[in-house]
Amino acid sequence: MKRFGFVTASGLIMALLVPVVSGAAALATGGGIFSAGPLNAQSGPTPVGGAWAHADLACSDCHTPFWSNELMGDRCLACHGDVAQELATPNSLHLNLGASAANCRTCHPEHRGSDTPLTLYEPDLYPHAEFGFFLIAHNAFPDGRPFTCQDCHVAENQPFSEQTCIDCHAGIDPGWTQAHELDFGFDCLACHDGIDTYGKRFDHQATAFPLDGRHLDLTCSDCHAGAKTLDDLRSVPTDCVGCHAKDDPHEGRLGTDCAACHTPADWAAASVDHDQTGFPLVGKHIELACDTCHVAGQMSGLPTNCVGCHRDDDPHDGKMGTDCVTCHTPEDWSILLGTFDHSRTGFPLIGAHATQACANCHIGGRFAGTPTACVACHKADDAHDGRFGTRCESCHSPRGWTPADFDHSATGFALTGGHAGVACARCHPGDRYQGTPSNCVACHAGDDAHNGQFGTDCGACHTPASWAKATFDHSKTSFPLTGAHLMTTCEACHVGGKYQGTSNRCISCHSSDDAHRGANGTECGACHDTTSWKNAAVDHNKTRFPLTGLHQGVACTQCHVGGEFRGTPMTCAACHASDDAHNGQFGTDCASCHTTAGWAKATFDHSKTAFPLTGAHASATCTQCHVNGVYKGTTTSCGACHASDDKHNGQFGTNCGACHATSSWTGATFDHSKTSFPLTGVHTSTACTKCHVNGKYDGTPTNCGACHASDDKHNGQFGSNCGACHSTSTWAGATFDHSKTSFPLTGAHTSATCTQCHVNGKYAGTPTNCVACHASDDAHNGQFGTSCGACHSTSSWSGATFDHSKTSFPLTGAHTSVTCTQCHVNGVYDGTPASCSSCHNAPSSHPGFYGSTCTQCHTTASWSVRYGGSHSFPLNHGNARSVCTTCHTNSFDAYTCYKCHDQSEMTSKHAEKGITDLSNCAKCHPNGKND
Repeated sequence: MKRFGFVTASGLIMALLVPVVSGAAALATGGGIFSAGPLNAQSGPTPVGGAWAHADLACSDCHTPFWSNELMGDRCLACHGDVAQELATPNSLHLNLGASAANCRTCHPEHRGSDTPLTLYEPDLYPHAEFGFFLIAHNAFPDGRPFTCQDCHVAENQPFSEQTCIDCHAGIDPGWTQAHELDFGFDCLACHDGIDTYGKRFDHQATAFPLDGRHLDLTCSDCHAGAKTLDDLRSVPTDCVGCHAKDDPHEGRLGTDCAACHTPADWAAASVDHDQTGFPLVGKHIELACDTCHVAGQMSGLPTNCVGCHRDDDPHDGKMGTDCVTCHTPEDWSILLGTFDHSRTGFPLIGAHATQACANCHIGGRFAGTPTACVACHKADDAHDGRFGTRCESCHSPRGWTPADFDHSATGFALTGGHAGVACARCHPGDRYQGTPSNCVACHAGDDAHNGQFGTDCGACHTPASWAKATFDHSKTSFPLTGAHLMTTCEACHVGGKYQGTSNRCISCHSSDDAHRGANGTECGACHDTTSWKNAAVDHNKTRFPLTGLHQGVACTQCHVGGEFRGTPMTCAACHASDDAHNGQFGTDCASCHTTAGWAKATFDHSKTAFPLTGAHASATCTQCHVNGVYKGTTTSCGACHASDDKHNGQFGTNCGACHATSSWTGATFDHSKTSFPLTGVHTSTACTKCHVNGKYDGTPTNCGACHASDDKHNGQFGSNCGACHSTSTWAGATFDHSKTSFPLTGAHTSATCTQCHVNGKYAGTPTNCVACHASDDAHNGQFGTSCGACHSTSSWSGATFDHSKTSFPLTGAHTSVTCTQCHVNGVYDGTPASCSSCHNAPSSHPGFYGSTCTQCHTTASWSVRYGGSHSFPLNHGNARSVCTTCHTNSFDAYTCYKCHDQSEMTSKHAEKGITDLSNCAKCHPNGKND
């Protein structure tokens, strides 16, 4: 038969039959043929999403269609809303585990059997280290059994308890655990992090305080006594004195550095490195016994200088001072002259001094106070007989007394020019050197062609290079030469060769040229300059009287009469006294009103005086205030003019302007707000005379009591500050703001009458604690103390609430619906136990052999909940159906396989394979199988 490609008739038939058969099988099995296995059938304490167990769900409740964008995890979160809320909460369990809708099945796989737990507590799935505790040191028990999560977290929905650590380690080593608890307490996680940082892996040698000597024999608690936390462990002092202060026989005299002498190997066997003390032992000091210097055990405060010990051995009797090491050494006390370094004395021996015997200078063995000046030894060698003073080293040196060198530049008179070749005797006749003058005239007075006219400072013109080549800089004198003076010969001004005292005034030379014949004084330069005598000009602006206005057109002779310019007066009155219509009453400062533009157009600006004119004053005539043309001394006080208008008879003083204005005398106003008592409320409409009786204003009291004492119904109990309750609006409508006191009123207190708390009208000292008023209402008979506000509120005394979450025992699960009296019998609250067994110790299926940690299996949500955490061994092994007592017959810490497996049979079978240790079956059969 011819085929069409790879298509055959049988193939087409099978392609049609497979979906039909599959659909029929699915209908017949209810879809079971597609199931990966049975769902978990363990019921929870309450239904979730309407289902008590996953076995109650249909496939479509969890599995989404392939065409949907929805994940299977979205279906999980739709039912498990608490987990969805966790994923939106920072630092929550599921969020820290990196959970999301995409990975629910990683930790919660299904279809593993109806009794298989829904949660895998696999260490590789659970980042335990991120929660502060590593599992590195908790991989297996001492017998090799691997740890499971349930070994520590005995109840999956309860927080970890340190009691688990204590119970486990007590089973391993009871003695050590008990001692460890006594030494360091019960808060295991305060120090331990799961990697034994402070456990077996802890290496004290890697710390800043490695253990050595006898420290190695100590227990931890010997040094870390009472340490309960890491901070306690780390706070132990690491210096010796921190622990051994009581062992210090020196009583602190040697300081706190015990390690300088002692070692951890043996406290008593002390040794000291004297090099470390600042006084190394050398020479004969090494041979001395310690008590030779440290008499009676004194270690501190001993002298370290030689004289402190060897004063009696000093043959110099102190003449050489106290620095013995200058000559002596610790090797030998005898003087070591050959090694004495004279350069350390301040007088180094050089030249001929280096070959001198010590006795030549230190006569009679005298060293201290030996002079270092040359003249002390060489006075007899002084050929100058002291004329050059005592500083022989100025010319002589220790290399040899002769030849001598003299540096004349060091004297302050360096020899230059012609002086350099002059013989010493020319200036120092008779070998006289001291006191030789250094000024020119002392030697060159005979050469002075000026006969002393220019003084003795020859260097002003002459130089040592040549006496004849003299120069003179006239610009350095008080009369620099300019203009025509530059072309003038010296003799024209210095007649007869006279220079000293030559006048630099123009008139001295030009008196004959003065056309003014002295009328304008001798200051010719005011108009003339050195360029030309004839080109004279005067700038009146540069004088003290610049010309302005009409003055500019006035001829010079009108002011400078008779050609006299000097001393011409500049005041207006000097010229205009006859024009003064005021007869001198305004003084001589005519410019205050008049200007040079015109005498007649005078103006007076009253605003520039101490009394500017405003209001009605501006229109008053001058004569109204300035009577009889008198202006000077006119008073500016209101009372001077308005005394007759004062209806207050002077009671308000003379400052009329406080109420009256210049605009009108009669329209007076008084601004009470500018006083210390502004008027408000009813006070604003009160007549002045009500407070200011008999027209008296000064000294009127401002306190309420002064006027309202008769209105005080409190008899002064609230003091005199009436304004605290009353206002100026009305005296009767008094209010009291209790919120401004230390006891604001809230709840039922706001409707209580004042007299209920303030009995007999007494307000001061009223108590604010609840019990002061409500002691009779206390149904607890004081058992909860006096802080009623912890449960009761001011809203209602009977509607009391108690927040158990703020105690050390927050209520959760079924505890939230328990009545108080079920736990607090007979109304006793103080000291109520918080352990499960204190309330739940009735006999059950496991009467106490699982210990008192009920939370390993039970929760507050339901007492009947069984253990449902992860397990390293299949919980349904041998059809155990997760019944713990199937294997754990006595406690959770041990298990047995021999309840189902015959022990003798197992012993025999394993013996055939050479296995004799059957104490840990799970080690070889971790999955309960024989592989």
